[in-house]
Amino acid sequence: MKILIVGFGKMGNSHFKSFLASKKNYQIYIVDKKFIKESKKIYKNKKIQYLPYLPKKKFFHLTIIATNSNERYEIIKKITDNNKLKYLILEKFLFNETNYYEKVKKIIQNHKIKVLVNVWGRLILEPILEKLNRKDILKIKIIVKKGELLTNLIHFYDFICCLLGKNFVLSSKNKIKFIKSRRKGYLEGVSDLYSTKKPHISIKNKSLINYHMFKIDLKKDSYKIKINYSGKCEYFLNNKKILEKQFPFSYLVTENFFLQKLKNILTILI
Repeated sequence: MKILIVGFGKMGNSHFKSFLASKKNYQIYIVDKKFIKESKKIYKNKKIQYLPYLPKKKFFHLTIIATNSNERYEIIKKITDNNKLKYLILEKFLFNETNYYEKVKKIIQNHKIKVLVNVWGRLILEPILEKLNRKDILKIKIIVKKGELLTNLIHFYDFICCLLGKNFVLSSKNKIKFIKSRRKGYLEGVSDLYSTKKPHISIKNKSLINYHMFKIDLKKDSYKIKINYSGKCEYFLNNKKILEKQFPFSYLVTENFFLQKLKNILTILI
């Protein structure tokens, strides 16, 4: 199978490692401006091609676009104008301009591409999801490190959607305060978000923490999921630790997700 990865920063490299660790044979194309010239490499029967430019007249079973959001729309347009794609994974933030969403949706529909945004909210819920009854949920509380709200908001929405469906609205009592992001050239937002109807939902910023905390209050029990920056996910039932799992980093899950789930459950999310 042919895999195309555009953008070879932290996330692009993480996706790449997932396929590199596989026993299956892949032909992998990696595109990034940092590659001065085209080069090729063979690793465990995998053909890896490094390119400083986007390929043309190719068919890719899976394309992963892990560039920054400034250039993502133009890349999608160039790739689809010159190649055939079957499945597409996009990193967030998706786009900086709101009109790009509708433009990309038309491209996807015209080329009949199945698309997924790389989010992890549902993935961290999976170990306890069968134990949760939507009708019993009274409150969902998410605590996020100050300065990381907008970066992770799509993951939090994915988490809430998995529990409640899409019928919820979050709003801010105060204006969002914008601060410099750790990513150069971008801004981050600081604000507390709340639901407008039951079950109650809140997303709160907190200083001096190095984790994200998710709390789900049910009629009888309470579950907590703590995601540490070390990559450890800890699960608690009524404040008693019941489980510990590795965070679903891309280098651990992308290939398996593509082979086992992507082809069956993939839906357009934009």
